[in-house]
Order: sequence, then C-alpha cells, then structure tokens
Amino acid sequence: MRLDLLAARPHPDQGQHDRPTPLVVPRVVIPDVVLARDLPRGTLDAEVRDGRLVRVRRGAYVSRDEVSPTETPDGRRRLELARIAAVVAQTRAAGVVSNQSAALVWGLPTWHLPTTVHLVHPVRRSSRSARDITWHEAGSGGRPTLQLSGLCVTMLEQTVVDCFSTAPPLDALVITDAALARGADRGEIERLLTSVSGRRGASRGRELLDLADAGAQSPWESVCRVVLQAVGLPAPETQVRVDTYLGRFYADLGWRQWRFLVEFDGATKYSGDDRAATSALMAEKRRQHAVEDEGWRVVRATAADLGQSLLLVQRLRRLLPEAAFRSSRPRPHLLTDLHHSGL
Repeated sequence: MRLDLLAARPHPDQGQHDRPTPLVVPRVVIPDVVLARDLPRGTLDAEVRDGRLVRVRRGAYVSRDEVSPTETPDGRRRLELARIAAVVAQTRAAGVVSNQSAALVWGLPTWHLPTTVHLVHPVRRSSRSARDITWHEAGSGGRPTLQLSGLCVTMLEQTVVDCFSTAPPLDALVITDAALARGADRGEIERLLTSVSGRRGASRGRELLDLADAGAQSPWESVCRVVLQAVGLPAPETQVRVDTYLGRFYADLGWRQWRFLVEFDGATKYSGDDRAATSALMAEKRRQHAVEDEGWRVVRATAADLGQSLLLVQRLRRLLPEAAFRSSRPRPHLLTDLHHSGL
C-alpha cells in the first residue's frame, strides 16, 4: 500500500478539540485482484504453482510483487486491502465497505488488522454468508458514503462511529486519533453517537471519543497515552512544544505542570545502515540534552514498557508525585484490552 498525502498535516500546536483543516485523505493504492473465473484453469494453476500469484480468499488472487514481503505489517495490510477488494468484486449484492475495513481504505493506521471484511447492506444478510465477511444493516436512515480508491465506503466520521461498536477499545481509539488528525469532525462524530444512543457501542464510543487526541502521530503513541490515563494519570498533552538553544522541538506526550515528557521510541526509529542509525541516535541525544537544559525531565518508552508488567507506569510512579496518579479516574478495562493485545 502506498500513501500519497493530498493535503498537509495540521500544525502540532493545534488544540486537542480543534478540527484540522484541510481534510487529509491519503490516496490508498489497493492491489489489483485477479479472479479465478477470469483466467483459464491451466494458466491460474501455473501462476500459483510458480509463486507469482498469492491466494487472497477462495477464487481471488493477487500478484506476489504487490504484497511482498507478506510477513511484514505493511505486506499484511496490503493483503487485507486486496481481500476487501476481492470480497467486493465477488459479492453479488453490492455492499458498502465499513467499520475497520473502511478505516483501512481511508488509510488510517490500525492496532490490529480486522479478521473479516466489514460490509453494510440495506437489509439483514443470511447467517450463511462467507466466514470472512461481516455484514451490518444500514438502518432506516442509511449511511453516508463516497467513492474512495475505487470502492464505496462509509464517510470518515461514520467509519469512526461504526468502529466503536465492533473494534476492541484500543483498536477503536487508534483509528479515532488518526481520523481526527486527518480532519474528521469531532462534532459530527458526537452527533452520530447521539443518533445511536442506547445501541451497542454508543456508551463506549463517548468514552473513547473523550480520550481521543489528534496529536498522536502513531498507534504506539495512542496506546501509550491511554495506558497513562488508564492508571489514573491526567490526560497528557500531545506534541508538547519545547524551545531550546538548538531550536524548537515537539515531544510525544507530557505534563507541563510537572515539566515531564514521555517520548516513545519505535523499533524502526534508528533502523538503517550503521552510520545513519548512529547519526540519528546522536542527534536524538543532543535534542534530549537541550530539552533537559530547559528544566524538563524526559522518560523514553518502548513497546516492552507497555507489556503486561507495565514497566513505564512503574518508572513513572518513582518519578511523578503520588497525587498525580489520583488526579483522574482510572480506566482499568482499557488495560485488559492492552493485555489481550499480546504485549
């Protein structure tokens, strides 16, 4: 999957509840799907046998070149996009791509890939439908849609609301953070939630929307922020601006009242050849020293710090005042979802 941004990212100084403008819509390139019914049997068998075609679902294939390497997150994501396209091409009753599947077509990052293709249909579908398809009723008012990357999908705000009811909390929050960063209208999401009040996911959706922040720049940053709030810390500010003698920098998360910052280091942050990785690491150390010279405390976190032992929280308990952990309502149910994520 390749992403070509159609508009610039909003400035990091933007407030949490402001709407970013203009709407950022990545142009997601979906792999071309080859249907078995369109190829002679002998040709299909030869292509599969020689490894040139990869099976997406029954009767649908994609060129290996389009999804390789398939063991990487990006390769698995392209495979899932191909499966969505295959389901749409093979389904007689045209459906609208929705929920987590629509999030993928919108180019939003996800915490986990969906296990089925989500489609909306005007009427209830038979339970005998294919196992890799989850059908949703459109409801009496229908759902606003548009054409995106050659597929009919739910609008961005509707996609977020739909994910509240079908995605685990952390997955839904990662999608919501990213949607808000791309320009989703928080007010419209609130309106849609009100329209489904009392239905499955509405109450959880209001909680997650309250936690959502457009400042998160990766799924890991979203999850890290939620972990901190789940244990009772107040919501950290995202993209915290710090002016130093080296210039202006933005930290991932922080609390100004304690002059305390949390930076998340992903696995690929210092990847590449040795010289480039060393240069990036040294530049990062210089920036951190400059920030610390301004009176800030910096804690660096990795994926291991967000595992079941929650090492990050243990470290923060030693560094932050105890009252900090009683300044907000704990949300332990979000930690349960984190542990189910296999961290």
